[in-house]
Amino acid sequence: MPNKTKTQSSASGWKRWLGFFLLICVIALVWSIPASVLPRLLAMSGASGAGGTSGNSTPVVQISQTRGTLWSGQAAQVLISANQQQLILENVSWRFNWRSLLDTRLCLDISSSPVAQTTIGFEGQSCFFTSGAIHLNSLLFELPASMLVSAQLAGSPLMRTLNSAVQIRGDISGMVDNLVWHAGQLQQLSARGLWSDAAVGMQLPDAQTFRMRQQQLRLNVLPWTAESRAPNELFLHVRSSDIEPAANADLQVDSQSQIWLDGRYSTQLQLGVMSSTPQFLQDILAIIAEPQGSGIYRLVWRSAGV
Repeated sequence: MPNKTKTQSSASGWKRWLGFFLLICVIALVWSIPASVLPRLLAMSGASGAGGTSGNSTPVVQISQTRGTLWSGQAAQVLISANQQQLILENVSWRFNWRSLLDTRLCLDISSSPVAQTTIGFEGQSCFFTSGAIHLNSLLFELPASMLVSAQLAGSPLMRTLNSAVQIRGDISGMVDNLVWHAGQLQQLSARGLWSDAAVGMQLPDAQTFRMRQQQLRLNVLPWTAESRAPNELFLHVRSSDIEPAANADLQVDSQSQIWLDGRYSTQLQLGVMSSTPQFLQDILAIIAEPQGSGIYRLVWRSAGV
């Protein structure tokens, strides 16, 4: 009997050690899932359109050159396409929040460090739901203002028009407090930030030679806010700072824009001349803009169909 009890005890101990070893193997296997699995996981969640067809209203997310693991990885490039718009993100890192799976969500803490003057830097959280909804929360970002009219954000008629007419300079930074994309539409957006060292380069007549040449208009610091008014409709307000000194500005700006993601827009722009405003610009405003009194001029731009 003692030998039988000893044999049963040894077998039980061996089974426990085998179970523990198998558990460690499973954990190691799950923990080492490669980062290349993430694109397929996003497609399975319904948050990324499949096939990349133009008729698909769900954003198509293409992740290239991944490394690391599913739980903590990097991608050399992420291409997001939706409504004939494209956004290219480079040097993207993510950390998987496994607790979100308990709420049938897939949440990633994402970030990107700018590697050049033409890339976007950001840090925040994105959540993908089985319904196909995408949420962004507390997303800090910074990008060169020139990217607003670059190929990386090309697609809409407004962007194509600006790209051929003006040069945007400075840096835009801010926070996306909340963004919700669902059913192929932008449902909610609340964002705010600053356009620092703001300037616009335009083809204007030279005051001496009267020949057209690229001239820069300094706008200094411009706080901005953006919010959704209806699905796929944004209201953007850009206004010269009341705090920052205007010594390095040529104009005071107050711009209110209504923007639709199909490319339509309506912008009302009020420009205030200052002592530093070039005389030729004051003369041009007197011709093309509607005087409002006290050195204030009003311009209105609308796309077709608005």
